[in-house]
Amino acid sequence: WEGNVIKKGKLMRYRDSFDYIQILDDTKFLLPRDYYKYRLRVWCDEEDWEELYPYNPFKNEIQFTMREHEPPVLEIHEASIYRDLDDVKYLILKASVTDKESDQIMYTVTDDNGTIIRKTRDYMDTPATIDIKPRYDLIGRSQVGITVSVEDDNSGTATETVYAKAYRIYGLKEEKGHIFSWNIDNYCVLDLDLAIEILEQNDSGEKEVVQTSNNYTVGSTIRPAFIKDRLYPKLPVGDYYYRLRVESKVEGIVNYYPSEEGISFHAEKNNPPIIQLDALELGKVDDSTFKIKLEGNITDGDLDLVTYSIKDQFGRVLNESKEYLETPLKITSDSDYNVNNLETAKLYLDISCIDEGDAKESITAEVNLYEIQNL
Repeated sequence: WEGNVIKKGKLMRYRDSFDYIQILDDTKFLLPRDYYKYRLRVWCDEEDWEELYPYNPFKNEIQFTMREHEPPVLEIHEASIYRDLDDVKYLILKASVTDKESDQIMYTVTDDNGTIIRKTRDYMDTPATIDIKPRYDLIGRSQVGITVSVEDDNSGTATETVYAKAYRIYGLKEEKGHIFSWNIDNYCVLDLDLAIEILEQNDSGEKEVVQTSNNYTVGSTIRPAFIKDRLYPKLPVGDYYYRLRVESKVEGIVNYYPSEEGISFHAEKNNPPIIQLDALELGKVDDSTFKIKLEGNITDGDLDLVTYSIKDQFGRVLNESKEYLETPLKITSDSDYNVNNLETAKLYLDISCIDEGDAKESITAEVNLYEIQNL
């Protein structure tokens, strides 16, 4: 220890203080060694004197340690594209910067084309919060690389790059183990292909895709689009995971929402539909014709789609669905019969249905073609 002065702080002049003055010297001491000692020099040019505090620099000096400079720490919490009701697009960026040495920082935000989105001109104190929403219309891809670069006033730097999706997905949910729905708002000009993927964990603990839903192609949207899809065939009873696959075929980019791991769910045993007959009416049209009216409904605890048919014992189809329909479902039949073509006193109407899980149900309604009075 030689006691040589190797760095001086700011020169500060004071006169006529009536009380103690708190003095802050923010000079940056970037020094190569590990430990130092510091002192305060006080002098008066008018009276030609000086004092050092502590008074004996070789015994009462104050020692401190200088460690290697640590750069700031940058953490990006959110980077996404947002569009308001006036079709104006913005970049939402939220990040935080901390610095163990409480350095001041400046930052720059750029995209993967090198376009400067935001750049500070003045230093900011740390810890600092970056919460900006600049207008951003340069969207020709399904995702945009956003880079945040931070530099402190000791030349320490931190850089992080994330991808801001040029689309927004929300409201993804699963019902009854086979119905999936979500909303998507596509801000870019490229088509996006979307499909639900079902994953199952194998004996090795790895997840593998066991079923994929229908594929939906969505171009640029003005307002969010709602998509509802159903798995067919339905899954066997068991535990699974689901995720939404989002693919930009032009770019060769595949992303998963909300994550590649997916969301766990349980597929229950398929329950058969329930048929309920609400009304069955026999009426005369004329002397040779009568009419049978039937009303009922079909419900399904699994919210399955169903197809149904109403037939008499002769095989005549009174009504049927040409495709699968959502439940609960109201069913009706309004059919005429010619008495000259019937050689029976009763009609038996068979109402049958089958759901998406191939579960069948049927009931039979009996119609008397005669009436007894005044017994």
